[in-house]
Amino acid sequence: MKIRKAKPSDIDQIYEVFLTMLKAEDKASEQVDKIFLEMRTKRKDIEKSAKAAILKKIKGKGHLFLVAEEKKIVGYSHGYTQEEYKDFFLPITSGYLNALCIKEGMQGKGLASLLNQEMEKWFKKKKCKVIYLDVFSKNPAVAVYEKWGYKVLSYTLGKKLKF
Repeated sequence: MKIRKAKPSDIDQIYEVFLTMLKAEDKASEQVDKIFLEMRTKRKDIEKSAKAAILKKIKGKGHLFLVAEEKKIVGYSHGYTQEEYKDFFLPITSGYLNALCIKEGMQGKGLASLLNQEMEKWFKKKKCKVIYLDVFSKNPAVAVYEKWGYKVLSYTLGKKLKF
């Protein structure tokens, strides 16, 4: 298994793995509340818009987009750094694990851990004091993140407004 930086030419294979994440997030959001699934209604141009967003991240300054490759791309992770300035606190550099996805059929083989380890090395190199990530509470990946040492820091609550 090879972990490497993504290249723009990887976009079609990355998109195939992205579909795995989209399916998992839809299932997790539906289990939390149908309101989230309704809000996640997909654009008619989902492939075009998703590929454009992924390419922007691959090329983005302060971003790292990694792929796990075994003849073909079977997983990816994306992270970025950000300077945080919050009232009453000293500014810090934070890392954001924005995405980590392994293609169906390849899960449970330690690929996510390999991607996470490389991402954490990069965050340390960038002098990040903390790594944040967002995940639906009913996503099975929560157990993996907790195993890696992530803890709940806050809750984001949502409510759909009726018009």
